[in-house]
Amino acid sequence: MLTVLSVAFPFVPVAPDAPGGAEQVLAMLDAALVDAGHRSLVIACEGSNVRGELVATPRPRDGEDRDRAWTYYQQTISRVLAREPVSIVHYHGLDFHAYLPPPPPSGPPTLVTLHLPTGWYDPRVKDLAGPHVYLHAVSRSQHDECAWRERLLPPIDNGVRTDVPWSLDKGRYALMLGRVCPQKNQRDAIAACTRAGVPLLIAGDVLPYEEHRRYFATEVAPQLGRGARFLGHAAGEFKHRLLSRARCVLIPSTQPETSSLVAMEALAHATPVIAYRRGNLPHILRDGVTGLLVDLPEEMAGAIAGSDRINPRDCRDDAARRFSVSRMTAQYLDRYSQLARAPSRHRPRARPQHAVLTSLEELRSLEPEWATLAAADARATPFQHPAWLIPWAEHFAPGPLRVATVRSREGELRALVPMYRDRHSDQLLPLGIGNSDYLDALCMPGADADALAALHRLLEGGADQALIPQLRSCSPLAASESTEPAEPCVVLDFTGRALADVLPAKMQQNLRTITRRAVRAGVTTHRLGARDDAAASLFELFRLHRARWEAREQNGVLADPRVQSFLRDAAQRLHQAGMLRLVLVKSPQAVIGAALGLADPHARVVFYYIGGFDPAHAELSPGTLAVSALIHDAHAAGAARFDFLRGLERYKFLWGGREAPTRSLCVRARRRVAA
Repeated sequence: MLTVLSVAFPFVPVAPDAPGGAEQVLAMLDAALVDAGHRSLVIACEGSNVRGELVATPRPRDGEDRDRAWTYYQQTISRVLAREPVSIVHYHGLDFHAYLPPPPPSGPPTLVTLHLPTGWYDPRVKDLAGPHVYLHAVSRSQHDECAWRERLLPPIDNGVRTDVPWSLDKGRYALMLGRVCPQKNQRDAIAACTRAGVPLLIAGDVLPYEEHRRYFATEVAPQLGRGARFLGHAAGEFKHRLLSRARCVLIPSTQPETSSLVAMEALAHATPVIAYRRGNLPHILRDGVTGLLVDLPEEMAGAIAGSDRINPRDCRDDAARRFSVSRMTAQYLDRYSQLARAPSRHRPRARPQHAVLTSLEELRSLEPEWATLAAADARATPFQHPAWLIPWAEHFAPGPLRVATVRSREGELRALVPMYRDRHSDQLLPLGIGNSDYLDALCMPGADADALAALHRLLEGGADQALIPQLRSCSPLAASESTEPAEPCVVLDFTGRALADVLPAKMQQNLRTITRRAVRAGVTTHRLGARDDAAASLFELFRLHRARWEAREQNGVLADPRVQSFLRDAAQRLHQAGMLRLVLVKSPQAVIGAALGLADPHARVVFYYIGGFDPAHAELSPGTLAVSALIHDAHAAGAARFDFLRGLERYKFLWGGREAPTRSLCVRARRRVAA
């Protein structure tokens, strides 16, 4: 059983319907801990409503009490840690650094959720990240926009309750939900609804801050009347009715929304969202399907008028599939367990335990731990996952295995360096070489140095050198070694951008043309579903790839039966792990195009691996349609990048791709010199 101490922002009560998203998330985690049989302790101000054990502190009255509140908070945290067997401390406040107590000689690890834009935090916060204090974001977009993201754990996306009442029968009014302040920008919502001739209901709190009160008095209150009403705090059934009956929910925020629980809640109630194109909102909303993204008040007015074209059922289905609170809380409980087992830097650190695996049997037995390590490493790609590398080792057997592992004193797998000794060159090469990109070590947070030490230990077995040909700048192995430029990759950067801002105008026009042509010909695209057979779809890919290259009187890479056999096994494993992306383009008579993509364990990047099309139907551009579907799906699912992998082929740049450099690492054996 875990004992989790949650520390709230000192100035706002915690409750399921609190004004702030951080307080709502804390309340959801508190309830999930209690329901799972764990112990939940919550330090928060008076007036908080929690399921676990509340340690209440006085609620500060105004800004003059801030320093006093921080001191009292720090003392309260220290007292609780001294008397309770806490497994992990979880901070949620913007100002957490101000009351983070000095670490005891032996104490629990600290997790900090960055609920707000990372630029709002004290610049010194990034220096707190380390083997004992762990920080993470609440969305992929927030994580990827952070200037010091390499210091963060993988993000845990927020979630909301999706078991809520919802309705397909919508009213006339638009709704704005949340605290009233300049950042939430109720003023633009009023202006847009006035222009659209649609009534606006504003539900939310005016918090006791001078800036918020002044904004309400000068910018909101004078505009209230027949067209706009202020309802105050909304909770419980009243909030459900407002959300489920609204024509649409408006989010005209002036600052980047790191997550937007309001948008998720609206979709869960089957209500479309109209939002400014900022922060994580382009990743939450499927523009034109579950909402509309705009940039100006006049554009918002037009979107309000057209919001009835959005299908409410699509909104509801999308929320249930992507934003459930159970998914979020399960990831947090898993992170709590992982960090609670991690050794603290404030305890004497045991010397890491190194081992070398040399057989396929040992490799297969390591698979569950290996997959857990890949999930914990924010830099992991599908090419470092056991679902890819174990089949590769089974089918290609290139030489004696030399897979280095590093474990903590408690036996936890902390780092993995999967290599083999090449029979011809007597050097160590990474498993997956030739068929894979971005091969590298895998590491738990804080274990990069252990991985590099493990690579040097592998060379003590007699090989002359270790060569890893394509490392990214974030590689754990490249930080302390000299590297050389290697073959670059080509990527599309989605971060904070609509797809229309990513794809060149000429490509967008081309896609519109070939899509119209395909529709007239009865051509459709099909995605591999969770229950579909990956092997049958791969057969079509192999056939189309062969047809394309035979038309050129050449053999493609898939002509090798070993490659086909390897891909069948790897694809099936990746499909089971949720990392396979496969699109088929079908005419009324046959499959005429295919594209195979792979997603990283955190679904932040989708990699285009290989494709094929039937040359007899080249006029329908089935290959382009397949790749387009992969790109659009990746963007809609919230990926930060689409990666075309290595090679500077012209077609990648037609999609708007940009070069991403890689480095080659060569580590030579350290030979002792005789005296």
